[in-house]
Amino acid sequence: MQAVAQTPLSAIAVPTLPPAFDTVYEAEFSFVCRSLRRLGASPHDVFDLAQEVFLVVLRRLCDFDASRPVRP
Repeated sequence: MQAVAQTPLSAIAVPTLPPAFDTVYEAEFSFVCRSLRRLGASPHDVFDLAQEVFLVVLRRLCDFDASRPVRP
C-alpha cells in the first residue's frame, strides 16, 4: 500500500474574507472626501460624490482580494 503525502495544515491556503463595509466606510470616508477635494470637486458636491464612491465599494466588496490593502 502506498503512503499518501499529507500537506501540513500551515501550508494550506485559507481564504480571507473581505473587510466589512462599515469598517471600510469608517476608515476611509475622510480620505475619500479629501481626495475628492484635491481632485477638484466643489465642497457642495463632496458628500454626494463620496456616496457614489461607497456605493461602488459596496457592490464590489465581495470581489475584493483581502490580502491587498483597501485604500489603493
